[in-house]
Amino acid sequence: MTESHENLLLLPGLHGVGSLFPPFISAMPSHWTTHTFEYPLDAVRSYEEWTAIIRETLPEREPFVLVAESFSGPIAVKIAATPPPNLRALVLTGTFLSNPVAPLPKWLVRVAKPLLKIAPVPRFILRRFLLSPDSSPQLVQGVFQAVDSLPKTTMVDRIVSTCMVDVREDYRRLTVPTLVLIGRRERLIRSRAVAEFNRLRPDVQIAEFDAPHLIVESKPQESVAAIAQFLQQLPTSDA
Repeated sequence: MTESHENLLLLPGLHGVGSLFPPFISAMPSHWTTHTFEYPLDAVRSYEEWTAIIRETLPEREPFVLVAESFSGPIAVKIAATPPPNLRALVLTGTFLSNPVAPLPKWLVRVAKPLLKIAPVPRFILRRFLLSPDSSPQLVQGVFQAVDSLPKTTMVDRIVSTCMVDVREDYRRLTVPTLVLIGRRERLIRSRAVAEFNRLRPDVQIAEFDAPHLIVESKPQESVAAIAQFLQQLPTSDA
């Protein structure tokens, strides 16, 4: 079987940059190419605004696969719900369609917002909800650095926006081939939010991993293998 060229556009998680992706990219076949959209560190935007901004950066003609992690998942779903003609497939990893944490009244989220901007994020919180006990020291340090580089105001605004988002109807009407990567050791996203992917669209392909929230960073080879198998099922793209 001839190996087809694949062009992947990567959308990172809440930290907004591609600093955690190198092991994932290194595990990819040599005939794949990647581009990473990086969110400006000091930019505060709504999900609707980010969707419009990223849509403007999409490849104009070359077929591509949209790979979205965590915070970026709802953006990718909204783009794929009204897809450009050259979008080959959608891959969602460690993400959500609606409020990923315990349901909270919107007024409480708004009240807590100023307090969150003051308190630093404890290291043990990052370890518990993003990583696992067997995460490599390099990944642990990379997560700490990525979070430390993000201005507190930006981080809090992005966290709050995840509590307000709801792209379930967009997801229901997807026509683009979609693969969802789920970590069995997920602690950040509540189980009900994870289950929505299969409940709303039983036809969507799901791959599970013995991994925490950061799936492609924790299991790069396994993630690439699952994505490659998924893409092999699609018609060959003519780039």
